[in-house]
Amino acid sequence: MVNVILVVFAIVLIVGLIALAIYVLSRMSGKATKKKQNFVADTDLDVSRVEELPFNVVRPQGDLLSAAQAARDAGRFKEAIILLFAYLLLKLEKHSWIALARGKTNRGYLRELRRNRDLRGMMEGVVVTFEDAFFGALDPTRDEIDRCWDDLERFHRIVEGGPLP
Repeated sequence: MVNVILVVFAIVLIVGLIALAIYVLSRMSGKATKKKQNFVADTDLDVSRVEELPFNVVRPQGDLLSAAQAARDAGRFKEAIILLFAYLLLKLEKHSWIALARGKTNRGYLRELRRNRDLRGMMEGVVVTFEDAFFGALDPTRDEIDRCWDDLERFHRIVEGGPLP
């Protein structure tokens, strides 16, 4: 009788461990695919305008958003947030939301976005993560980077004047 109970317990334990492993693996792969968002490169963005940014950015060979995405995918989150913020500022300038100026502060850019609370809110999160990384020498976490990336589609719709869902 004791042997039967041990065998049943072992089977239940093995099935439970297999189910747990499947659950964990599915959550990990689902999170990775959910967070991977690809956007079309904005080839019309004037990357030479990075010189007007209030911080130094090494100009990537391609476009800023693709470079930011590559840094993010490689786990170089500090580089990713710097490139993403540069991209967002250039995109905002291209669509006349802000005016880039070498001496202007990040808070100055946020003030220029006061006419759209949603857009300003999105940018505030990016600014905080950027400033922690750039000025505070703190490496952003995957979650912080993902929060900045989560609103990119909405950012593009607002900035480019498209309909909001």
